[in-house]
Amino acid sequence: MKYSDQTLFKNEPTQDRSKKAMEEILESAKALSDEGLLELLNARNLSTKSGYSVGTIYRYFEKFEHIFLRLFLWRRTKAIAKLAEVINGHDPHCTLSELVTQVVDFGMAEWSSKNPKILKMVVRLFFRHAEEPEQFNTLADELIPALLVAQGRDQTNTFRFMTTNELRLQVRAFQMVVRNPFVEGDPFAGTSEHRRCSIEMGIRLLGN
Repeated sequence: MKYSDQTLFKNEPTQDRSKKAMEEILESAKALSDEGLLELLNARNLSTKSGYSVGTIYRYFEKFEHIFLRLFLWRRTKAIAKLAEVINGHDPHCTLSELVTQVVDFGMAEWSSKNPKILKMVVRLFFRHAEEPEQFNTLADELIPALLVAQGRDQTNTFRFMTTNELRLQVRAFQMVVRNPFVEGDPFAGTSEHRRCSIEMGIRLLGN
């Protein structure tokens, strides 16, 4: 399994009705995971929560644990898309510091919304099932086109102009600063110090 593919689906939904069912199952899995009790994460409870039979759930997912892996990818994809919108909407007359602050606050809100126990479980499952676990960071590459446009439109001379390859490396480093304390279960995660350090690191990585 590659990070961005959808091979966790036993049968990839193509019809609107099937896509709706898949999204409702994932939304219900999210609701269960947000309750934070690992013992709640079973097919029977998901069936009750979603309104779909256990048989229907297994029609789409080969293994129950794949649901939570797919949920993780699904939520990350949505978050990255929203973050790209934030970057695309950045005023070229506003400094990089303002944009980085928005990005950090968005990222911290997103990662802090995940239950630490569930997050740890999903990350372990991902590295157990992934064919290319080193691709874990690649989803954030979707931000690169938006950042390239933002640096090209900049009127404040606070953005550092970079090639796509250089920017890719900087984005990988920046996302780890924000994300890793949450993934590692570090008490530092989400604190005002974490926020300050992340903003300062982002400015150093992306700015003049």
